[in-house]
Amino acid sequence: MTFNEIIQKMNEVELTTEYLGKYVRYEECFIYDDDENEIEIDVIGLLKEHIDEEAKLVSKSYFHDGYSCWGVYSFPKHNVHIRVSGYFSSYSGTEWNEKFEEVFPVEKTIIDFVTKNHNNNYEF
Repeated sequence: MTFNEIIQKMNEVELTTEYLGKYVRYEECFIYDDDENEIEIDVIGLLKEHIDEEAKLVSKSYFHDGYSCWGVYSFPKHNVHIRVSGYFSSYSGTEWNEKFEEVFPVEKTIIDFVTKNHNNNYEF
């Protein structure tokens, strides 16, 4: 499946950015019916059943007040990675964008600096 076909399939099974976003934040997704009964949606189970049996959440941001947040779902069978993103506020919670984004893994090398104590041991 392509990115667009996966998005179409998610729409067919009514997996919205809000549901995938809730799973990113809490690693579970609950919604409420008209009678205020709590219903759990098995986000990963639906992705595995309808799209790719190896689907998983592979990366997510931390939720800091006033910052954007995101999660990346991977579909290894199709070599597709999809990001859901939003904005977190401690006052109003998380608002998820309505569009999914196709993203690609990139390997990076970074240089970091650590302190060295007098015993030639490094502190991280």
